[in-house]
Amino acid sequence: MLSTISNKYAEITANDFGAELISFKLLSCNIEFMWDVDEKIWGRHSPVLFPIVGKLKDGIYKFNGNSYNLNQHGFARDSRFKISEKGKKFIAYELQYDTDTLNVFPFMFKLAITYILEENSLIISYKIQNIDSKTMWFSIGAHPGLRCPFSRHEKFTDYYIEFEKKEYAARYFLENGLLSDKKELILDNTKILQLDPAIFRDDAIILKTLKSKSLSLKSMTSRHKITMDLGNFPYMGLWMKPEFPLFICIEPWFGLADKYNCSGRLQDKEGILSLEPAKSFECSYRIIIE
Repeated sequence: MLSTISNKYAEITANDFGAELISFKLLSCNIEFMWDVDEKIWGRHSPVLFPIVGKLKDGIYKFNGNSYNLNQHGFARDSRFKISEKGKKFIAYELQYDTDTLNVFPFMFKLAITYILEENSLIISYKIQNIDSKTMWFSIGAHPGLRCPFSRHEKFTDYYIEFEKKEYAARYFLENGLLSDKKELILDNTKILQLDPAIFRDDAIILKTLKSKSLSLKSMTSRHKITMDLGNFPYMGLWMKPEFPLFICIEPWFGLADKYNCSGRLQDKEGILSLEPAKSFECSYRIIIE
């Protein structure tokens, strides 16, 4: 079921399947800024990554002596959420553990996702509650696909990402979806990352050490821009299909894919979070269209 909220500046639509944001329009120009799904290219708009981010080695992790199979990015993106509350300015979704989730993730949890529309910006917040009697280990991440270019008169290579601060950062490479030991400098004391499909031929760009808490997707030929306030997310991924330069995903993460030489134990995963019984974890980011 789709749900829409709007104000005089913008309109968003979300789906209870995956609690996925599927539309974010600026009403003054009636431009859609979310990727419009094409199943032959990429069949999602903005999946929620939980309880893992990325891929597991052999699709398996170990916990307390048992092995569990879990697909890339976890099950939240393919789960039916319920609307727990809705107002003029927000939509709140909730997902709770069940027998199916316990077969692949042996923890009792509640996951709440809330979309709050404020003028021309959207706050996306996550709250994870551990309602189990044991410590829970998990990751949470976002995967919003943004239309790029914004209009048919532009090219993907007209666009660049401008970081809040000058960055000196390496990109970490994936091999078959797993983190490799390979890395290379991609930001050399600069705020600007020029977009080109060629830099995505080796899969996503993984960044770990950013100083910036915000960044903007800008065009050399358009007056529109999208800014993302990243909150306290420690990792970020950039991804697109180089053969189809029609969108870009700017992804704040708490967690990373497995490494090739990982132990396979859930507690050993880089970036994994732990949450004691009866405790909760909250994080958020914001998308601003100007």
